[in-house]
Amino acid sequence: MGIRSDWPQLASILNKGLASLSVEEIDAIYRKWLIAPEQKQLITLNAEEQAWLAAHPDITLGSGIYPPWDFIDETTGQPEGIAPDYINLIGSKLGITFKYISDDFSKIHQMARKKNRWYPRVDKE
Repeated sequence: MGIRSDWPQLASILNKGLASLSVEEIDAIYRKWLIAPEQKQLITLNAEEQAWLAAHPDITLGSGIYPPWDFIDETTGQPEGIAPDYINLIGSKLGITFKYISDDFSKIHQMARKKNRWYPRVDKE
């Protein structure tokens, strides 16, 4: 922004205002004005992956088992943390919504092993 040199107070005010903006607010402005809709990165799936998603419209994830990676917000009852943020961002890029269940780790792990549920995890396998 350009500020008149004889208005140093305005420059100070605007600089304080800019410093108060969160990363999310700044990102929202950049996305609105600098990233055209056709340039937003979506996930390209092959035919097999598209068919799998079509056959599995309800994907349920275990949640709330390992803060700060994954936990349930006590005030909203919604999943919070690093893993849900990643999963929800991926879901928005795929155009799908994940469902969450919350229970203790051993129960969620047991359901995942039975292939009834999946819990967010990153492995190098």
